Amino acid sequence: MKRGSTSWILERTTATSDAEGSETARMVVPLYRIVRHLSEATAAALEPHDLTQAEFEVLQSLLLCEKGGHLSLKELNRALLFSSGGMTKIVDRLIAAGLVQAEADTADRRRRLCRLTPAGRTVTRRALKAVVAQETRLLEYLPQTAKAKLATQLVDLAVAIEAVRD
Repeated sequence: MKRGSTSWILERTTATSDAEGSETARMVVPLYRIVRHLSEATAAALEPHDLTQAEFEVLQSLLLCEKGGHLSLKELNRALLFSSGGMTKIVDRLIAAGLVQAEADTADRRRRLCRLTPAGRTVTRRALKAVVAQETRLLEYLPQTAKAKLATQLVDLAVAIEAVRD
């Protein structure tokens, strides 16, 4: 067993935990490690596009809502779980880069409505292709039946956690 691997960490964690802590560790440790691997792969995919992961998440959210037109900063905060100050900084950087445009809502001038610029749409689509290629590479050795089962379980977990948070 390779020192520092998920199995190595779990062996040591479960040996020092009570039964409940051990069960939780067997779920949480792999999730943290998966997120770390995915984050590293995403960062590598985004580097040629000169985007951070947070910027990409904002751009991707705006791309997903293109048919609806725009998202407010509050809607972006809710969707991406960023702080309002952090979201403002990210959006301001994307505006300065010419990837996003923001305008005051005609119904409520306190709200800023954000949408992709044509350049933002192009960059987002290219970056999305690169990210999906990295994610696919990381998951290629997992059998299709396991992928389908895992996808269902991860959605169930996300929904359950969101229910507790709300």
